[in-house]
Amino acid sequence: MTSVVTLGNLTIDRERFDVWIGDRRIELTFVEFELLYQLARHTERVMPRARLIQAVWNEPASRDDQKLTVHMSRLRKKLRGSQPWRIETVTKRGYVLTESPDDVRQRDDAPALEQRRAPRVGGLA
Repeated sequence: MTSVVTLGNLTIDRERFDVWIGDRRIELTFVEFELLYQLARHTERVMPRARLIQAVWNEPASRDDQKLTVHMSRLRKKLRGSQPWRIETVTKRGYVLTESPDDVRQRDDAPALEQRRAPRVGGLA
């Protein structure tokens, strides 16, 4: 298994327990680190709650298990402002690590929003 996951400006080094977004080091607890690592290994795919709980805590998920929700909330707060990555909740399914569309749009290689809009025809909006 690869100990380093690199996704654009996000680098997760499992061997050194380091997370970097660009040149900014993100301080995470063990659980937050493992959650991010699992999400990053399956980026753009929904990770079911039960699978995350199994991978991080090595125990079966229970229906009222709130520890994943709490740790995911803490992880999101620590990643806030670390574009373009964000963790989305997929209701009743799990979580997914994605690139924020707003940040993708602002890249130099992405066309400006105005360029993607259809031109007006015949003076009608």
